[in-house]
Amino acid sequence: HDLSFLVHPEYTSEPNRWTCFQGVFNAACHADFIVAVSHYSRSQFLDVFPHYPADRIRVAYEGSRFSSTADDCGGSAVEGLVPHTFWLSVGTLEPRKNVRRLLSAYAAFIQHHPEGFPLALAGGKGWLEDDLEEFIDRLGIRAHVRILGYVEDDELVWLYKHCYAFLYPSIFEGFGLPVLEALVEWYDADGHRQ
Repeated sequence: HDLSFLVHPEYTSEPNRWTCFQGVFNAACHADFIVAVSHYSRSQFLDVFPHYPADRIRVAYEGSRFSSTADDCGGSAVEGLVPHTFWLSVGTLEPRKNVRRLLSAYAAFIQHHPEGFPLALAGGKGWLEDDLEEFIDRLGIRAHVRILGYVEDDELVWLYKHCYAFLYPSIFEGFGLPVLEALVEWYDADGHRQ
């Protein structure tokens, strides 16, 4: 998927870095064939493991598991969010996803627009962000931020379909699947684009 644990070791924990390195190292030593999600990830892999035969690693781009006809959960799972009146960011809450910079920028926005749309963060808890809630409190934006945690697919579809705008400030990705998911064009029951 990516070699972020090597390229930006400061954005992960030592146990995670070790586990990821072991998996990739074992693949470099034993895999008959490797599929990478982007040319960038493929190139990085071959830079780190130049002994691996380049003709045995191919790129297969990821695709969204959602379609424009995906079921809409009706919003009940994301109580408190009004369609088309919230900002959305999707991704694991970890440093390389750049959540703190997003929150700082959002705090500056709210200072000038106190009635601005709330910010919804959808994604499971990662590493090195144990004090994220305290950070939000220090910024004074607690009332404006919704930490949703991991959300099921039907909830995620609803969030993508109904957000005012999707925000993705990640520092490093192998592919960036949430961007692709957010680009799916949504249509109503009569075939009109929403």
